[in-house]
This record gives sequence, structure tokens and C-alpha cells, in this order.
Amino acid sequence: MKGLKLEYYICIDKMLSQIEGWIQQNKNKDVMVPNISIKIYSDTCESESNPLVGPGNLGVVPLNPPGPVSLVLWHTNPEYRAGNFLIRKGILRDMIVKINERFQNELKGRGWNRIKTVEQLQEQESSAVSPPQNTPELNKALCFILNIQIMEVDEIHKKIFCFPSDLRQWTKENPIYLVSWGSRSIYVNQPNEEARPFFKKWFFDLERDNYKITWPLAEGTVKELKDKLNDFHLTINVEEKQKPKKEDYSILIGKAEAIRYINNEFV
Repeated sequence: MKGLKLEYYICIDKMLSQIEGWIQQNKNKDVMVPNISIKIYSDTCESESNPLVGPGNLGVVPLNPPGPVSLVLWHTNPEYRAGNFLIRKGILRDMIVKINERFQNELKGRGWNRIKTVEQLQEQESSAVSPPQNTPELNKALCFILNIQIMEVDEIHKKIFCFPSDLRQWTKENPIYLVSWGSRSIYVNQPNEEARPFFKKWFFDLERDNYKITWPLAEGTVKELKDKLNDFHLTINVEEKQKPKKEDYSILIGKAEAIRYINNEFV
């Protein structure tokens, strides 16, 4: 029995000697492995940085639950930002009730499709499925009652949707929230989470990058529109032997007015 133990220890000693020999033959044996830095990206946006993979190299913060009401809460409610999913769902539910009451009282007149707006609002509470992505009536109404401005970006199709839709109504007095299509992610430029400080440059960069924007239409008679066209020193390119239509003037001047307004408003 003692002989077996002795043979066992001799075998182990040979194995260790062999391993030591391999180590000595390794040319990189003295090379130190650098420390690996691990960063956690949370949707509270309290980490050092966020992945700069959004449009215009903005940081991207996933929004869970998604949707425009959740977007508002993320920007305005610290408890919502810090809470887990169940806490957020409870706060979201309470917020939806409050917003619904305001919709009933404040959305008056033909300019509002209140039935569709309330329907899109109620769909935000669903926990069984993700809420619909296309919520223009809800986005418009939220901007109206809360005095906010939302720019929604569809990166796949390179489209930008503005709420309010007429950029000539935007103001530096109200916050600007940048969000992905369907409010699935928030775009930030740390340390600025709200977009006013960097909005103008970012917006014009995307416009130069051929993002499609629904520009407002200019109003007026054909003569008035022609006079405005001259004021902007613009010309309309149409096919040979064709006269420009009033719509052509309206589209071009509306874009020019919006660009000039944004440039002057957001200094």
C-alpha cells in the first residue's frame, strides 16, 4: 500500500516538472494581462456613458416599458427612473389615469381626434403585449397638454416625425425629447439628456444626411408665395415646359421658413 502511495507522488512530481518546463518555454510567460473594465449601462442613464449608436452619434437608452407616456415619466419622474419594472408599471398606470382626465377636459375642437387619442393612451397600459409603435394622435396630445416637444426618429427608413408637426411652432422654452420610432429607446447626448442644448446642430446634421422630414406648408396666394420665394432667393426646379404649381411654392417656402425659424430660435 505504501508502494502505491510513493508511485502516486512520483507521478504527480513528474507532471508538475513537465508543466514547469512548458511554462519556461513560453515566450510570453512574463506578459501581464491588462485589467478588463466592465461598464453597466442602465436605463437610469446614471452610468458613465451610453453606447453612441443612435442617429447623429447620440447615446441610446432602452425604454422599458416603451411608449410616449413612459418617455415623459423617464424625463420627469426620478422614482420612475430608479424603479424596477413593476414599480414603473404602477406609476405608468397612475399617470395614464391623470392624462386621460386632462384629455377629456382639454382636447376641444375639431383639431383633435379624441377617441383615437384615448384609445392609443389606454393601449400604453397593456402588460401582455408591447404597445403599438404608431401613436401620432397620442404624441400630439401629450405635447399639447404637457408643453413638451418630441422628435421621433425612424432609423430604418431614415424618417423624422415632429410633434408638434409644424416646426415653426417649436420653442426654446419647452423641453425637447428625442426618441426612436415607437418610443422604444431614448436618445441622449450626455451630460444633456434633454435635447435643447444640442438640438439644432443634431437636427441639421440629420437633414444633411438625407433624413426625410415632413416640412410645414407655407400659406398665401400664388403671388404672395412668389414674393416670399424671391425674399429667400430660391428658385423652383420643374420639368421643361411646365409651370410651377401653388403646391410647389408652398412646399419649398414652408421648408425654408422652418429652417430659418429653427436656426434663429435655437441659438
